Amino acid sequence: MGILGVKHSDRVSIVSSDHTCTKIGDTIKTEALITNDSAVTLFLLTADCLPVTLYDPEHKVVALAHLGWKPTGLNLLPKLLQQMHEAFSTNPAATYVWIGPSISKHSYVQQEVAQINDPAWQPYITPAKCGGHHIDLQTYNIDQLLHMGVSNKKISLSKIDTATDLRYFSHYRAIHDKEREGRFATIVSLPPES
Repeated sequence: MGILGVKHSDRVSIVSSDHTCTKIGDTIKTEALITNDSAVTLFLLTADCLPVTLYDPEHKVVALAHLGWKPTGLNLLPKLLQQMHEAFSTNPAATYVWIGPSISKHSYVQQEVAQINDPAWQPYITPAKCGGHHIDLQTYNIDQLLHMGVSNKKISLSKIDTATDLRYFSHYRAIHDKEREGRFATIVSLPPES
């Protein structure tokens, strides 16, 4: 089962083992997947965008989301939590969240920032000393989670900055330093039913 973030949208899909990809290239075009099926493994490729895993231990539900600037601005995480609540009665306060390796605000510098005039983005865009602006995707998404009722104690943020850690692929480095483009995977599933 795959997740493709090519459209950079706010689409959320619930999947189960009834959804089958029968040939290479079969995908579900979405930015986030939710499942309560332990036979399903969720898979996400990223380079600098945030790979976000959500886990509801009470109802045995897991979700995986791809958060770049566009899905962040479209409030993907609140929509994902809302859909988890509607479909599985997930309580955000009981949900654990892990934000995987991603680009940090110190590394994410853009000369032209499309969101610069959007009031919702204002706290997350700051001038950079070298010119341009820093973009803080991590804090924006954490603030959205907190606003939805997720406990700060249940949010884990990886300290790995994909733009500076050469063990990870980085879209930012590929553009700015002409490195080879690539992606790394986040894979998540529920424990098998006993």
